[in-house]
Amino acid sequence: MRRGSGWLLTCAVVSIALLTRTAAQDHLLFTDPAAENLFRYSRMAVGTGPAVAGLRSLVFKGRSRVLVENDSPLLAAAVEIKLMLPDHYLRTDTIGAAQRRAGFAGNTVLSSIRDGAKVTYPPDQLRKQILQNGRLHVIRFLLGAITYVTPETVLTFHSIPKSVEMVDPRVSPRTTTAVDITGNLEPYTANVTGDGFDARFIIDSATRAPARIEFNASDTHEMVLKFENRRMVAGLQLPFHIVTTNAGRVIDELTFDEILVNSEIAKNDFVR
Repeated sequence: MRRGSGWLLTCAVVSIALLTRTAAQDHLLFTDPAAENLFRYSRMAVGTGPAVAGLRSLVFKGRSRVLVENDSPLLAAAVEIKLMLPDHYLRTDTIGAAQRRAGFAGNTVLSSIRDGAKVTYPPDQLRKQILQNGRLHVIRFLLGAITYVTPETVLTFHSIPKSVEMVDPRVSPRTTTAVDITGNLEPYTANVTGDGFDARFIIDSATRAPARIEFNASDTHEMVLKFENRRMVAGLQLPFHIVTTNAGRVIDELTFDEILVNSEIAKNDFVR
């Protein structure tokens, strides 16, 4: 995964740009106008301001195919994903009497494996890391699905030079910003960073809706979430097909039959 190096603006412009925020989500920061425009166009492609601003919950229902063991084929299951903004998330994959649950309610980890009456929870020493990974996953999921970030998360969007090699090493990236912004930026792509978060946000060149989120896994392999087959639901263009790959191999495929926006769910839907 290529990473942009340095800021893409002069010091004076950076000082101004870091104060630039979207009207709908003032916790988002942009280091340059191109990155802000990319986000705005993507948000417009997904849905109108009121549809996004009024978002309280999402429920995804359908089928999953998940990699459970490295050398095994993908395992098919029924899947339900519930999100109640800002900090409740639960995914349940069901095969017969067996369930695999992953998620959190605030600071409480909800992950478990259920097989009939038997329930296995992750060890206590892993829960902090599971919670952190879960929160990062939800940021990626919401950003790619609907160009949305929950209010307690501060993310900064940076434009990316097309090629670092194109920049004369005798000239700092700061002084080449004017040239980069007019024609030497990677199109439809931005780096997104935050507290523990680092990913590339890529929108579709035709529709401007989010197409992919790319990031590095803990094993340094490149992970990619692809968001496809968008359909209009309650004023939002939502993806009914999401595929996750690790180093090019599919490890998770979600195909949804139904997506509910602002359905009646409550905190007691998110219990261990």
